[in-house]
Amino acid sequence: MGVRVEDLQLVWPRDLFASELRGITSARPVPGSFGSVGPGPLMVRGVTDEDAARLLFEEAFYADTGLQWCNAALADGTFDALATQMAADPLRVPLYSRPVLYRDRKAGGVRRDRPMLTEVAFIVAVGELITELDAAGYFDFAFGEDCVDSDNDHAGRAREALSDLMASDEDWPPQLEVVLGPDHAYTVIEAAHHFVARPRKRSYHSYGREWHYGDFDRRAGQGVFRWRINALLERSDSLLRLDPSGVLVETTGDPRDELVESLVHDAAAPSPDALSHAIEQFRRRGATRVEKRTAVVALAGILEENRDLLKAEMLQGDEGSLFQIANKFAIRHQRADQQPNYADAYLDWIFWWYLATVDLVRQLLARDSAVPG
Repeated sequence: MGVRVEDLQLVWPRDLFASELRGITSARPVPGSFGSVGPGPLMVRGVTDEDAARLLFEEAFYADTGLQWCNAALADGTFDALATQMAADPLRVPLYSRPVLYRDRKAGGVRRDRPMLTEVAFIVAVGELITELDAAGYFDFAFGEDCVDSDNDHAGRAREALSDLMASDEDWPPQLEVVLGPDHAYTVIEAAHHFVARPRKRSYHSYGREWHYGDFDRRAGQGVFRWRINALLERSDSLLRLDPSGVLVETTGDPRDELVESLVHDAAAPSPDALSHAIEQFRRRGATRVEKRTAVVALAGILEENRDLLKAEMLQGDEGSLFQIANKFAIRHQRADQQPNYADAYLDWIFWWYLATVDLVRQLLARDSAVPG
């Protein structure tokens, strides 16, 4: 039957896999061809480095299924064509789904969830993850390789860099002791995100019986790290998640999270830079009242910029209510006739109200741009 994309079981996020797949392929000319859509030979994408392909498929797929698939596709010459298809349409790549085993089938066919992590188990798991990634070369870009033939002090450099960044005496791999509590673990997570980078190539050092890594990519490494950390957080009772900037942010665990994700990933959203900054500032772990108020002020500014649009779409005077509430209390301005003593819950409420209204503005702008001029 041959090698098929449908036989794969992807565990990485699809967009991360597609990006890295494109990173190990390059355009090359077809011998004897000439351009059908322009000057020059016809170009197709092909594998630049088979070892890089093997490393990617070993990491991105369940167990060793990806590596086996990759070796088979390289052997029968179909890898280039299949890789091109997957890079162009990542949705074709099946995601790994844990099977429903006998006990669960007997109980009604519902696959049971994995046990939740206790606070202690979560802290231990984070330490194990960092140690695992360190052994896989993910910190070699920042701290140099750990090789018997090298004078480089990988652990020493890592220890010094981590201690400097955290402004505390740290070890490497980090000692995530339970007595230090989750705050220490969360701080190590943000610090490690700063240093991590994924190696795209490796070579085996027979004397030291170890792998040497190279061709590092920080964006990809941080993407893998975030995915792994967030998977652990999802199994805990914490609502924190590691965002693309490497900051732990408070989520809600309800559809408001979907609203945030849709806005921060939409370049067509109104004032996207100011919007993303306001969201990040509000959701940042341990955000102060002042930081939350600043985020609300930023959202009010975005709405003010689109006040004419809101005025045209809403009932007469209703758009003014958006700003009257913020003006009545000491949020946008600091006047003597304003009420400064309001509960934090009010600040949270007005943030989400304003954010939902920004989403309304986004949809109205998209509608207007789609109307033929």
